[in-house]
Amino acid sequence: MSKSLPTLSESFTLQEALEMISNEDNVEEIYVEPPEANVLTDEDSGDEDGGGMVDNLSGPQLRAPAEVRFINTTPRVIVPSKLRKLKWINGDIQSVGRAFDYPNSTEFKELSCVQLFEKFIDDDIIKLLVKETQNYALFNNCANPNISAEEIKCFIGILILTGYNHLPGKRYYWDMGSDMRNNLVYNSMRRDRFLQICRFIHCADNNLPDMSDKMWKLRPLMDKIKAKCLSNFQPEENLNYDECMIKYYGRHGCKQFIRGKPIRFGYKMWCFNTASGYLINFDIYQGNNPRRRDAG
Repeated sequence: MSKSLPTLSESFTLQEALEMISNEDNVEEIYVEPPEANVLTDEDSGDEDGGGMVDNLSGPQLRAPAEVRFINTTPRVIVPSKLRKLKWINGDIQSVGRAFDYPNSTEFKELSCVQLFEKFIDDDIIKLLVKETQNYALFNNCANPNISAEEIKCFIGILILTGYNHLPGKRYYWDMGSDMRNNLVYNSMRRDRFLQICRFIHCADNNLPDMSDKMWKLRPLMDKIKAKCLSNFQPEENLNYDECMIKYYGRHGCKQFIRGKPIRFGYKMWCFNTASGYLINFDIYQGNNPRRRDAG
């Protein structure tokens, strides 16, 4: 017995979809398209440091187009195809496949973790973040933000640390309690400075929005990281293409809710990887993608 996932083709909103499936047991997934791009804010009503709840979705998210996929348990009968008559020829078999060499990663073996990181997040990306963060701070009437490249690097380092060293909230890394404070974070940057950069961090110009692209605020950063992933890619024979979920419970209009997944709240991303897990290319799912023709 096979299992397929038919998609309802009718156009309806997330609110309507949730009402439709409230008493259904055979719902496999719900895909929610991000709301339309917004220049001023991407926030919803969810708690920044708490778990995502369906009741906390904003009005634009509840009005966003949604797709519901149900489990289809109808048996599928496979009819064997008719046998084709083969015509044999004399001669040697010619190989038409390309011979792939084993990926050569010797140039990366002697690099430190920081040097490997800078292969992807280089000075060009740091300059972009400094420039756009400064501009957005001035746009919000913050006089003389004076955000430096070293502060942005330190800020990124703290974000990486908080990804595996979890505390209930950002402020706890500077807490006076010995069971909370992280000395590495505490000695790297002042708490208020970190929160200020959190408030203003930007990688695109708000005065030049691309309203056809729901990810326009991240697009300059994403394009630069894609270019780095491609330039450092060592060609190999076996590749895979699949989707993944980036867990996110914070305040952002592009956050999706997908029922039936281990990670229900976050970004859905299409990934092109090697067999060892190296990310070659990627893009964030946003429904009807106007950049689809440019992705090839």
